[in-house]
Amino acid sequence: MNQQQSHWYPGHMAKAIKAIQAQLKIMDLIIVMVDARAIEACRSLPLMSQKPKLYVVSKTDLADEKITQQVMNTLTKQGDHVVMTRGEKSSRQAILKSLHQLGIPLWQKQILKGVKPQPLKVMITGVPNVGKSTLINVLAQRHRVATENRPGSTRGQQWLKLDEQLILLDTPGILPPRYDAALKAQQLALIGSMPLVNLPLAELANYLYSMMQRHYPHLLANKGLFSSDAFFTDYGKKHGWLRADQVEYDKVYRHFIKAFQDGKLGRISLPILANETQP
Repeated sequence: MNQQQSHWYPGHMAKAIKAIQAQLKIMDLIIVMVDARAIEACRSLPLMSQKPKLYVVSKTDLADEKITQQVMNTLTKQGDHVVMTRGEKSSRQAILKSLHQLGIPLWQKQILKGVKPQPLKVMITGVPNVGKSTLINVLAQRHRVATENRPGSTRGQQWLKLDEQLILLDTPGILPPRYDAALKAQQLALIGSMPLVNLPLAELANYLYSMMQRHYPHLLANKGLFSSDAFFTDYGKKHGWLRADQVEYDKVYRHFIKAFQDGKLGRISLPILANETQP
């Protein structure tokens, strides 16, 4: 697929990236939130920073547990801090604990300079629709951010106090203005980081089906979706999506992709991307 075909980059996103880059200068720590189904693609943010990072992995209940653990092990070996969450309140303490651990060297530097340890500024970033708003409400212990299951629902920035030692800057979801691999754009589109409107549904659905044939054939079989050269034709006929005896393929593709996004096809992770530059 031509990577421009699965690209969504509205005007407000370029402004958001500039605003985030301006704030990065004063940040102490960064939370990068990623969707467990496409961790490597989610890490392709257009923000290069050497600030200490905590990766928070969301939607683990929708992803392949073995793949999630493999990626977590890789990140941990690289020295990254990683916390898995499904948005539940129990994850709050794990995240705050990790942030405090990352903050210890920074507080120690302040003490050595004779300065009283100051609250650390933490920025949370991520591609659209990975669950940042839900997590922020959990961290803030109250409903502070509207949550919607669609990309681009958060537009502005806001500061939130997490505890006496941490203050958090919420930022809108962002995407790269361009991709070093078209596969990343496909994967982000499939997990819902881009709206499906005006995206190449046929290519996305075919990629998802081909990937499932290779890695999750048992899930296709369990759902009665056996391998077939006419898979999408059969899929449409099975649901009765016909007009003048012709299958309504757009409806078929959209339904198949939505079934993946909602976890109705089973716990699936998209292939890990290798040999690509990460932030």
